[in-house]
Amino acid sequence: MGYPRGQSAPKMLPAHERAKTERDAYAPRRALLAEPGDRRVYRLAPRPPAGDLSERLAGMLDDEQSHAVRSATGRTLILAAAGTGKTRVITSIVAHLTETGTEPRNVLLVTFTRRAAREMTLRAQTLAGRDLSEMTAGTFHSVCQRILRRYGPLVGLPNRYTILDGEDQADLVRIARDAVTAGVRDRASLPRPEWMAQTLALAHESGRPLAAVIVDQNPRLADRVEEIVAVCTRYGALKRESGAVDYADLLTLTVRLLTDHADVCAKLAAQFRWVLVDELHDVNAPQAAIVEALGAAGSHVVAVADPDQSIYAWRGADPAVVQRFADVPGTTVVPLGRNYRSTPQIVALAQECLPEGNRWDKRMVAHRDAHGAEPVVAHCLSIADEAAFVTQRIADLITEGREPGEIGILYRAHHHSIDIQMALAQAGVEFELFSGARFVESAHVKDVLAFCRVRHNPRDTLAWHRILRLFPGVGERTASAAAERAGKAPGTPDALAAAGEGGPAALGRAVAHLAPLAQLDRPEDIILGVARADWFRDSLQRRFPNWQDREGDLARVAELAVRAADVESFLADMQLAERVEADEDVSGPAKRVALSSVHQAKGLEWPVVFVLQCEAGSFPSSWAMSEGRLAEEERLFYVALTRARDELYLCRPIQAKRPWDTGANRVVLNSGLGFLDRDLRGLVDEWSVR
Repeated sequence: MGYPRGQSAPKMLPAHERAKTERDAYAPRRALLAEPGDRRVYRLAPRPPAGDLSERLAGMLDDEQSHAVRSATGRTLILAAAGTGKTRVITSIVAHLTETGTEPRNVLLVTFTRRAAREMTLRAQTLAGRDLSEMTAGTFHSVCQRILRRYGPLVGLPNRYTILDGEDQADLVRIARDAVTAGVRDRASLPRPEWMAQTLALAHESGRPLAAVIVDQNPRLADRVEEIVAVCTRYGALKRESGAVDYADLLTLTVRLLTDHADVCAKLAAQFRWVLVDELHDVNAPQAAIVEALGAAGSHVVAVADPDQSIYAWRGADPAVVQRFADVPGTTVVPLGRNYRSTPQIVALAQECLPEGNRWDKRMVAHRDAHGAEPVVAHCLSIADEAAFVTQRIADLITEGREPGEIGILYRAHHHSIDIQMALAQAGVEFELFSGARFVESAHVKDVLAFCRVRHNPRDTLAWHRILRLFPGVGERTASAAAERAGKAPGTPDALAAAGEGGPAALGRAVAHLAPLAQLDRPEDIILGVARADWFRDSLQRRFPNWQDREGDLARVAELAVRAADVESFLADMQLAERVEADEDVSGPAKRVALSSVHQAKGLEWPVVFVLQCEAGSFPSSWAMSEGRLAEEERLFYVALTRARDELYLCRPIQAKRPWDTGANRVVLNSGLGFLDRDLRGLVDEWSVR
């Protein structure tokens, strides 16, 4: 493109400068909305739809759903099979409560993702025709952190504490391991810090002794249990010294608060007169204890569950929680069985594959008409042929008019997606992978968040260590010693001064660069102050070939920071966030084929679904078969089937075992224990791929 003579192309600002410009442009709006004391506030409520609420509910709910809403007058369990409209029922209950006199501030809605909480709140607000911003809605972890911000000192938390993510936990476990096992010759034979952190979290979340969980997870470690427990004990002490908590602590400390302080529990129950719990079947022991504590203190609890979709035992979930909830005297149980999502053919197959031994006699009935194709079982010679079949069939579907975003490819384990990723890429089919790392877990994002962490909590030695290691000439040992000194100081400026005491020249230069940041308070100022610093940009360019893209990510972080009230709330939002996309609006329609593990596909749906490697040893996994844990695999398979609306393809490669597979995989080959080994005549259309 040419420009008039004498004029050059407009200069593009760096990403961090663009974010600064946007922040400055936003400032007058923020000042305008600051609500000075002499100005009255006139709040706009959502425009109510035509007709009263009862008429609107009658027009949008079927008889089962309407009965569920009317029945939610006290402790209620709604058994909602897949595709039966549980979200519609929950939002209708919220609208009905607020219509009949319950104030939004007296409602607590607990979901398993922040996106679900936002979606349900918006739907309920639109349905009710009033502002529901005072309703508390969020995940268990976010609700617990709000409670602990207020009452944390009662259970030993400092007023300002840091929430550790998975990488932080592993780093701290590594420090604990090195301290506990110093001088031990076979220290290297201990499990990785990541494994120890995950196992400790599972012990907390399942309510089982750590020693028992260690042996259950890896029987070969039975003779190392005492050492691992000692490392985990030291890890707990380091957390307390640093003023930090991990995700499991948010739950267990809240349980302790509600159990040991009846007055606080009573206050919370009085505040949350109604507690609505989405997906009760996925709660773990401390989460269930929180719900029951509030219920015992006077809250009316309404829970929605489907035990056949309980698939998170690896993080402490237990489908028996649903039965225990129902067994409490005075609980009303309401079933929902009319499936609106899938064709009758898909519903029939899913019903046939329901896990055995379920005490709940619930049957799904398809609401859609009988028009539709039977699910396909595609018999492939190999995994390579499976990938070729899926790729070619997707191309056919797109030619027939399907959008790529209408297609989902599901798998039991992430490595099952490798062949299909390569095949799709070679065919030029764009896809989106849903099993990658979270945006907030990226190294460069964690780097800038570390500055917010030390501004909020100067005792956070992990964050100090991360910051100091960004500077050339500051090695591991120097950074560790400086971080330990900083963690003992009362405030951020003092901590920074302590960090630089007696260190080498490189450390002194680092402290000088950091000094201006120690005076900043607003999260966006801190983020932008770091992102535009020459020394930090040098660090990005030194470490990452795609440093320009990463600068764009930091501009996105700055945008998120502008919305936060303070550093504390910003950090909580970031640490408890689900996956955040750095460079696209995830609220818009999907334009690419989705590749997802079945676990991460829960709650999602597509018109067309492919399920990969439906063969014993892959799905169900050889580990589950060898450990006698098929029940959860059956539930996982059921979840996979019920993601499909119109078309379902179950791929069964005959040679599903790779050349290096040994042991358990060889045992299950041709075992007859696969999900598709049962008699499915009349339910599926079988194809041979050649």
